[in-house]
Amino acid sequence: MANICPYCFSDFSPAASEFRCVNPRCVKSADIEATQFRTGYIGRTLPDESIMPRVMGPKYFKGLGSSAVCPECKIKSHKRVCPACHNPIPESTLTGKDMILSIVGSRNSGKTVFMGIIIEELRRRVLNSFGGAMWGFEDTAQRYDNGVYKKLYKELSMPELTVSALADTDENAHKPLIFTMSFRGFGQRLKTFTIVFFDTAGEDMNELDTMSTVTRYIAKSAGIIFLIDPLSLQGVRALLSDDDVKRSNSIDFNDQAGAGAVIAKVTQLIRNERRLSYTRKIDIPVAAVFSKLDPIERLFPNGSTTLRNSPHCSLQKFDRNDRQMVSDEIHSLLNEWGAGYFTTQLQTVYSNYSYFAVSSLGLGNAPDENKKIRTPHPHRVEDPLLWLLKENRVI
Repeated sequence: MANICPYCFSDFSPAASEFRCVNPRCVKSADIEATQFRTGYIGRTLPDESIMPRVMGPKYFKGLGSSAVCPECKIKSHKRVCPACHNPIPESTLTGKDMILSIVGSRNSGKTVFMGIIIEELRRRVLNSFGGAMWGFEDTAQRYDNGVYKKLYKELSMPELTVSALADTDENAHKPLIFTMSFRGFGQRLKTFTIVFFDTAGEDMNELDTMSTVTRYIAKSAGIIFLIDPLSLQGVRALLSDDDVKRSNSIDFNDQAGAGAVIAKVTQLIRNERRLSYTRKIDIPVAAVFSKLDPIERLFPNGSTTLRNSPHCSLQKFDRNDRQMVSDEIHSLLNEWGAGYFTTQLQTVYSNYSYFAVSSLGLGNAPDENKKIRTPHPHRVEDPLLWLLKENRVI
């Protein structure tokens, strides 16, 4: 059974994985694969390959391949790496289940904020309600804490828009955030999963050729969270004041791809990568999520389920009835706002989808003119992710 590398998203067999020597005093060697992943440059040998402890192939495996003995220093290593990119592989990828969760959407749809908030909510509150826990793999926790977490929870300010992976020279720009998630199952058996979050710049979703280069991971997803900026819908903007629209959006709408255009490109990418015919529906569960509930709150009917607090954590189980009522409300409003083309698109192409609406920062916590916020108190931000976990039989 093949596993998926959470860095380069290549399929590999555990028997084909390799090991890196863990002795810091051992002989170092050039690592072309690691350098190509780090720089994004592929095609020829680079003059500045990473100089790292050597990687050992299958002939150095010991026993059943759970370790390898370095031929230089004779030290045993358990640090398994991907044979394609030489990044370390979490144990949960080998023994548990891979869960690549793609967060996609147009530019300024709130992907970075949503990802930053949901990770903190999972760590601090949500998983505890379901008997689970989550921790970062390798340097993930440090990158998260020093990045989007610091911006949102320490500096109380909005993060900058994500830079295109093709333009960003930061060597960490295309590294996903990788966590190990564990749950106690029936009979107290521990179940582990590798959960991968990847924040993709909105402009990288504009061209299929670019997506085929930097967002191929979407086709390997166990679930897709498709964030929709409700203000990108002309029918919504017509119902709001100019001040409401200006306060909730930082870019020109002419520079923002529509929800239908983005989902069409995502669909084409998945079909290309999976070699699916146009007559087959795609079975990846899709959570279509209104990402900015604040400016459209008053457009919901009185007594709306969507405006109530999420019940799942307090019940310590996923409430299917609540999910269905929210989905029906959003579906109805999309049709009312003249976005029926989008609902038809999902229904035609995907076999499993649901609608959600969230406020990542919390209702009444819109950024001021200086992009400053109060401490986040998110509204229903966990709902789409819990649904994807439910659909993947994790909870």
